[in-house]
Amino acid sequence: MRSTAVRASSGSGYRVRPGDTLAGIAARLGTSPSALAARNGIRHPNRLRIGLLLRIPAGLTQRTSTT
Repeated sequence: MRSTAVRASSGSGYRVRPGDTLAGIAARLGTSPSALAARNGIRHPNRLRIGLLLRIPAGLTQRTSTT
């Protein structure tokens, strides 16, 4: 499995999957959990809903895995 970087464009998003944490998502994006929570209006970071579409600030890099 390879990891590649994808630059987020304006309006990009990340859909929360089972097992995701805000800290893990933020680490993949190169930002802090608090910044990601603030960008998305998340008041309880331990209560992420599966399927929630998180807004990714433009310019951040999202790492994706390929097989």
